Amino acid sequence: MGEIIIRKVRGMNWMAKISLILIFILTGVLVYNVYLAYASVGKGQMVYNNNSTTPQSRTYTVSDNTFSAEAATVAGAIPSWVKVVSGIARNEAVAGVLGTDNTLRIIYWNGSTWSSAAPHNWTAALGASGANGRGFDIAVEKLSGDIIVAYTTNAAGTEINFRRWDGASWSAATGYDSALLTGTVRFIKMESKPNSFCDCLSCISTKEYFLLG
Repeated sequence: MGEIIIRKVRGMNWMAKISLILIFILTGVLVYNVYLAYASVGKGQMVYNNNSTTPQSRTYTVSDNTFSAEAATVAGAIPSWVKVVSGIARNEAVAGVLGTDNTLRIIYWNGSTWSSAAPHNWTAALGASGANGRGFDIAVEKLSGDIIVAYTTNAAGTEINFRRWDGASWSAATGYDSALLTGTVRFIKMESKPNSFCDCLSCISTKEYFLLG
């Protein structure tokens, strides 16, 4: 808490970054976590914590270099971690919000508004171990455009679950049981393979000081 995290996105120039900073200064908004993702449609979706139980969002438009007015996403708990990715096959975004109640909330932006109901949104209890670090991550497959969420199960055995969004529905959770890991996972990081000829994701997880690639 208390740290401002701004991710650079393709198509966002220095004027846009200054505009972003000015928005927070002029509106007096105190932010704790900021994550901005660029979409192929020429827009970026920003989600951030303003120390309330409802994360806020703004849309960045590349063509005129502007941010939209602040808009509420979906109510839950005060966020400890925020991550958002924009779709590359569809005009959409998915955000993961890990709250102070140790619950991961996955919320969906349909190109104009944030949805507050199934089948777009779901939750998972990450427990204290998952909340101590960022026990989840979100990435986009380069070929299919599907969005993948990986999150800790907060248990030994099947340590990580994966769910896939295909533009219509979320898959059931698929568990991953590592022969190398013991205990619960505290941090997860996923990256898409840059080449577009395959759907490949790499996932790194940490359990205290243990690293799995």
